[in-house]
Amino acid sequence: MKRLLSLVLGAMAVLSASAQSDDFGIWTEVGIEKKFGKKLSLEGGVEARFEDKVTKVTRTGFNIGVTYKPWKFLRFGAGYAFMNDWKDTEVNTKYDTDAETGTTTFSGYNIDKDFRRNKHRLYIQAVGKLDVGRFSFSLRERLQYTHYRSDETNSIKYRTPLDEESKEFYEMMGRSVYTYNNQYFGSKEEVIDNKHSKNRYYVRSRFQVSYNIKGIPLEPYASIELSHCLNKGFGFSTHKSSATEGSSWNPKKYRYTIGADYTIKKTHQFGLAYVYNHGTDDDNEGDLHAINLSYKFKF
Repeated sequence: MKRLLSLVLGAMAVLSASAQSDDFGIWTEVGIEKKFGKKLSLEGGVEARFEDKVTKVTRTGFNIGVTYKPWKFLRFGAGYAFMNDWKDTEVNTKYDTDAETGTTTFSGYNIDKDFRRNKHRLYIQAVGKLDVGRFSFSLRERLQYTHYRSDETNSIKYRTPLDEESKEFYEMMGRSVYTYNNQYFGSKEEVIDNKHSKNRYYVRSRFQVSYNIKGIPLEPYASIELSHCLNKGFGFSTHKSSATEGSSWNPKKYRYTIGADYTIKKTHQFGLAYVYNHGTDDDNEGDLHAINLSYKFKF
């Protein structure tokens, strides 16, 4: 068991070190599960996530759910979650398109300062499971709805890009010149940006394989999950492009997980996992590496 845990921890360290430019975080979860017979169970829990190189609490929240298992190989579930999320400063490149020629030209930047937003989430799901020897293979399909509450943030708008000649002319005329991202602008405006409420629908598909170690209550597993936004239709883009947002941008995120669960007397379950998020959705942009620590009390 110690050797297996060492291998898991070693894999986490290697994978985390391989992408130093990406974000890194620690996710924590504490939950409880109550079984009613062999088919029905209720569960709930709280979570906290620490990201931005583990310097900020980026999410806090709680969840409740119910699971019904009519057969050994199939179970259904539904649940609700409340989350308070931190949104990092966001920089959007702005472009203007000529109505006659269709030519797109750079017009400036919108910089939205970081802020927090409450979210309400509902989901339904089905999980199919196949046991082969001591291996278990499962496929989970989840339909998820999230309501984002409205909020406000400070926004800076840079407009009127200037070249060196235009910059010198502005300065000669006594007009202000602003610099951002090594570029010059003739206009800078600070405003309160209203973040309107929005609704998002996602399909989240997860394939997982786990192994039941004989004589040891330790179950290692690995999984891959794809989150796909239904609001934007089906597409293949995984990264946001400010020039094309609203047309071809399609939020999509992959999540790769490797970890293990250790259960004591079928009641106390401890979890340790390495998680890698790749891609973009309405919650995150860019790549994230995280260590997931969890505990669940079952009775």
